[in-house]
Amino acid sequence: MTFALVLAATATLTMSHPALALTRLPRENPTATFEHWQTLCRDDGTTFCNATTRHDGKPTTTGGELGLEVFRASLGRAFEVALVLRGAEPDQARPIRVRVDRNPMHSLAPRADYAASATPGRYEIATQMKNDALVALMRTGTRMYFFYTDMNGADLTATFALGGLADALAFIEREQPKLRVRPTRPALPIAPSRPRPSAPRPYERPGSPSINDAGLKRESTALEECWSISDDRSHVGPCLERKLAAARADMREIAERLASRMRELDRIARAEPGAEPTLVESQRAFSTFANAECQRRAASVGRDTGAQDFRTACLVDMTRQRTDVLRAELNRRR
Repeated sequence: MTFALVLAATATLTMSHPALALTRLPRENPTATFEHWQTLCRDDGTTFCNATTRHDGKPTTTGGELGLEVFRASLGRAFEVALVLRGAEPDQARPIRVRVDRNPMHSLAPRADYAASATPGRYEIATQMKNDALVALMRTGTRMYFFYTDMNGADLTATFALGGLADALAFIEREQPKLRVRPTRPALPIAPSRPRPSAPRPYERPGSPSINDAGLKRESTALEECWSISDDRSHVGPCLERKLAAARADMREIAERLASRMRELDRIARAEPGAEPTLVESQRAFSTFANAECQRRAASVGRDTGAQDFRTACLVDMTRQRTDVLRAELNRRR
């Protein structure tokens, strides 16, 4: 009897004061520092983890102009490398050369080997083969050098200390499997909340959703997905960045598998131009078009209405759609 009275009193108090309703306390994002590198894993359902450092080995801080990042977009992905050059942007018509210690120089061709991300001043290495080769050298190296030409024609060098990176990547490999994987926020909140207005979809016509890996219609765009798990607008941008990194990694994986099939075809058919070179050129053309198209769509909504979020979300959706096309062709060639 007493136990029943306690339960009734608790229920009454909760209904009278929604703020006292039971809620799930947020978990802290795993972080750690290893010499020159800082690590962060986001326990928000994306399982995104990265390790960052700053030019000359100083820890990365917000607003830093020269930074280096090694990230794993989601659980099960390979590590990838991104270079941050805010205020010292490279001439994207020219290659960037990379060296770890005294190892041979790697040349990164524009668009084919590196490309600008949705974040201004951030450039991702675009091929997994290059990422794998560089990360392997970075794990055992002491210093990394990037040689490039900026927009004014000046030759610049960005250098980064690699001390602590191996431990930072080991931390990510250890912590990332522990993160929660959930696509959306729980559907039945205990405390009532105000309905959130649906996110605008300026770059997708209603009634024409894209197709996912299973051949089923996607129910929401990247922008809607991030709004559904974000408490406010400030969280939407980082969420979209992580989704874009994951979408690009998925596209690279499928494109490289398809390129392997194209090489086999070229050895047999010996056609001119070959199937693999045309696939590479097609990917370059898609990247150029997607960036220009999403920039145009973002400009049409105005600077103060979340234009950057629209641009990033547009890139996520277009990259997913491109991946679907490549995957469908890969499946036909099995």
